[in-house]
Amino acid sequence: ASIIPPPSSTIPSILHSKPRTIQALNIWGKRLQAVPYNQWTLGASTALDHWIAVDVLGMSEETWNRLLDGELEIDLEQSRGVEVNVGDLARNRDIVTVRSTLFPETIIGMDYDDMDEEDESDMLLDEQAEKDATDRSIDELLASLGGFDNGGVDVTSTDDMDSRISKMIDSLQDWRAKNQEAPYKDWDSDAKDKFNKWLADYINLVAAETDGHVDLAATREALLSEPPRYRDESEAFWSQINDETDAEILLHNLTKEGIHTPTEGESTAEKKARESLEAFLSMPYTKQLGQIISLGALRPILDEYSSEEDRMNFMERYGETLLEGMEIEHLVSDPNGNITVDDIGDESLLSKQKVRPDERFSVKMVPYGTDEFGLSRSEKARALYRAWNMQKAGRARYAENLFKAGNMPLKDGDVN
Repeated sequence: ASIIPPPSSTIPSILHSKPRTIQALNIWGKRLQAVPYNQWTLGASTALDHWIAVDVLGMSEETWNRLLDGELEIDLEQSRGVEVNVGDLARNRDIVTVRSTLFPETIIGMDYDDMDEEDESDMLLDEQAEKDATDRSIDELLASLGGFDNGGVDVTSTDDMDSRISKMIDSLQDWRAKNQEAPYKDWDSDAKDKFNKWLADYINLVAAETDGHVDLAATREALLSEPPRYRDESEAFWSQINDETDAEILLHNLTKEGIHTPTEGESTAEKKARESLEAFLSMPYTKQLGQIISLGALRPILDEYSSEEDRMNFMERYGETLLEGMEIEHLVSDPNGNITVDDIGDESLLSKQKVRPDERFSVKMVPYGTDEFGLSRSEKARALYRAWNMQKAGRARYAENLFKAGNMPLKDGDVN
């Protein structure tokens, strides 16, 4: 029998009592050293996430299967506010967060090849300091997760997600304040390193797998472009626009104060705020009031400190309205399409829709709420798209089984 090496400082201390998990951790690490993650087969990548979900996070197989089936449509369902298990949203993110923390080389969207020399230098951290920080963050992360075996909504998990996001938002205000003192480009290398490490953690926490490539420079610019607004300030602002009466009072006060004269040494943020207020006050009164009322109504999705539960409740209530005009995937007949009947797999659905065996399909984006979206053929196209996604989930399971049995290679394109 192989001997499992004793825990080392590179292994999270919380896993020291799980020798089988440590052994698997070493095996996955060696696989990533051998083949870059973006070259892995479907079976290998699915097996890694399955291992993280069940062995590291302690989820049940039932939960894992539900996540695998639901992940492919989660963005659409979350937007519509229907059929979404809030606990599952947190679980999906936890899998990605743990994978990215244990194996940073799997981080989505972190395309270092596209960075210029300044960005590369900004992202370089002292190796030992990074290692120590990573070890601590893994221990803290894994210690905070758990309780996934029940089938219902995991309140602990969603509460923990809110807590983690809240701490990141608090830190963001400090970074924004620093950016107001001096723009990011003028920070010293140590400050840039610390911010970019924070940015990577932030992206891992809030981004979904389906978000694809994340533009680091654009995300950094967007996050730092706003002035800092700490929790108390945020609450004070939003409490001013709870209803139409509050909005009228705020608008009266804004109009009374008028536009401030530019001051010497005005910062970029102050100039932007002054120009925005000037543009707002130049609009007709009814439009001004309408925009303030709309802003207050959208607090659950615009307030950085809103909880995940508040956002989901808001989406459930108003999702249909907010989806108006949003493009939704449909699987439509296309003689030149690269999706075949075999890719869809649901024979009963194909028979019901009288799909020919040689018919081919492609994905078409149709705006939600339009006349075309409401047509019966569009409804059928959405049903086909869902069936195609479910087939992909089934293929992921099948590919994982092949990989575990040694019948599918680690690297895509290789042959066993």
